[in-house]
Amino acid sequence: MAAEREAVLFLASDHGFSWGEGRPARISSFAPATAAEWHRAEGVYLLWGPGIAPAPGHLGRGGVQQVAATLLALMGLAPASRDIPLPPVPSDPRPVLDYARHYRPAAPLPSAGGAADLEAIEKLRALGYVGAPAGPATSGAARPPGSTRTAASWANEGLILRLQGHAEGALEAARKALALDPDQATALWCESDLLFTRGEGTRADPLLVRAFARGLPQGARYLASRADAYRKAGQAPRAAALLDAAVEARPQDPEAWRLRSAFALDRGDCVAAQRDAERALEILPDDPPSMTALGLARLCRGDAAGARAALAGAGASLGEAHRSLAQGALARGDLARAEREARSALSERERDGAASLLLAEIDLKRNRPREALDRLDPLRDRVRSSGGGPVPNLEFLRGDALARLGRGGEAEAAFREEIRLFPQTTPAYQRLALVLALGGHDRNEVRQLLQSMYEASPRRETAALAAQTLQSVGDSDGASAWRERAAVPAGPR
Repeated sequence: MAAEREAVLFLASDHGFSWGEGRPARISSFAPATAAEWHRAEGVYLLWGPGIAPAPGHLGRGGVQQVAATLLALMGLAPASRDIPLPPVPSDPRPVLDYARHYRPAAPLPSAGGAADLEAIEKLRALGYVGAPAGPATSGAARPPGSTRTAASWANEGLILRLQGHAEGALEAARKALALDPDQATALWCESDLLFTRGEGTRADPLLVRAFARGLPQGARYLASRADAYRKAGQAPRAAALLDAAVEARPQDPEAWRLRSAFALDRGDCVAAQRDAERALEILPDDPPSMTALGLARLCRGDAAGARAALAGAGASLGEAHRSLAQGALARGDLARAEREARSALSERERDGAASLLLAEIDLKRNRPREALDRLDPLRDRVRSSGGGPVPNLEFLRGDALARLGRGGEAEAAFREEIRLFPQTTPAYQRLALVLALGGHDRNEVRQLLQSMYEASPRRETAALAAQTLQSVGDSDGASAWRERAAVPAGPR
């Protein structure tokens, strides 16, 4: 049809769906209430027709805010904003036109009102394309007469502005969404995260809990991330209070109890971890993740037989559980417990390579690089001779040990190998940057390395790590630029 009319064909999808690894468990991709949880952040677009040159491969990149600019340019209409069209459509040099000034709403079309119509509207509402049914005005902020903006529309605008770094505009859009629908989960999350980024955790946390209570997609993941940030900042009581509030908000959600169990285990509170895991299993019996949590808690308390029984029900092994406890102990600085658990994992003969890595990391924490290297080099030789796949963190830990022993060239090679094998291992970039800077390499080489780190893992935490790294080597200008980028985080659709 497009060819017959000599028209340009433009297809765009603002998101995909998670059908493979990472897809949600136990929820439907068709049910209206849960379909949005299957969304993937990446979308696609296609342009074909007169004036569109063919391109080898998928070279075009852009964002959903450029779709309107693309359509206007293809139709020969003046631009409505400073957004540029998607490649390869050229920009229009004409001044921006305020289309809103000329907008007149059309009369509503009559609806048959059948069951099919209602079902379709409910699905669109669940996906965020249609707002909630009109209800009583809240806080005197009802929708203005003639306005077509829904709460979901304002919430989406808030997310887009936030991703673009326009924090104040994003906050205003989120609050407009909440004025129309106080239970709009995405808007609650957006305002919460913006406030948290500004250091206003006291105001931010209740909003996050409300978003979780109202079914925010991947809400438990955002709770875990916030609690982990508090833990790393030495604010464990605040993390505990956040998770307590989440359990109170959704007391019948096994994931909330399981999350609290995991954080109790992280701080070494084995009794509380077991209690919460048992509660999760009361709500959802035989749930494998909750069985794993119970097994870990029992092992933490020294009940190896009980742990083995619970872990068997989840398809997990005692060796894996010992390694998990070792990692938790290492994270909180309990090196004696970490070593004991790692050696127990070795005795179970479960992936002894992973346990050896943990023991090497413990050696490095104790500033014993030679002992660490004596563990790591034989492990690397075994991996190579067995023909097995690469082991995450093996070359990174070797690089750390070599750097501490003053063997800078070998350390650089080890860090580069870790980055080649596992491009998203951000600590490897950081340590390599330090090695390069201390070795007198050009400042631009260090900056380019950190840019590569961010491209491999484009997150707020990565930008903050780049800023911290450049500041530590005396590059204040570079650090300042990365701090600005750290204020533009990613988030849920």
